[in-house]
Amino acid sequence: MDDQINRFRERIDEIDAQVLQLISERANCAHRIGELKGGAVVYRPEREAQVLRRLREINTGPLPGDSVQHLFTEIISACRALERDMRVAYLGPRGTYSEEAVAKQFGAHAEGEPCASIAEVFQRVEAEGGMAKAVAAGWPKAMKPPTPAPRRQARRFCGQRLRPCRNPSCCRR
Repeated sequence: MDDQINRFRERIDEIDAQVLQLISERANCAHRIGELKGGAVVYRPEREAQVLRRLREINTGPLPGDSVQHLFTEIISACRALERDMRVAYLGPRGTYSEEAVAKQFGAHAEGEPCASIAEVFQRVEAEGGMAKAVAAGWPKAMKPPTPAPRRQARRFCGQRLRPCRNPSCCRR
């Protein structure tokens, strides 16, 4: 049994070396793209969403799609950092859901900058020439957001049919 385990561990080590080589190749391509852009916008959310969507579609397992998306979000974040450092202004102090949203959306290589007000968020974005992104939401993790007063629900319309829909998984408000 130990012999089998050792063979699998050796194979994992080989695979890890191959994965590292491919990630380095991907990073070199991203760095080259950054040079070709010559200072243009680095963060392209539509492109990153397209990449993540394609990877989820071609994923055959055994890792779930969410795990694949998380792994590649971090790879993309590291590659993006080769092009240019990313600072993200967000509302609230450190330790809020806004800070968590920064890491989830932009990866660990994005530097979050807490702001005391929405106005400060936009001032920071403007000061960076629009290069910083704004995430404006959140409550401290230790607090729950206040319960809103009851109000009439907005009607949901199905994205595929021009009629109201009650299935929240396929609709947009």
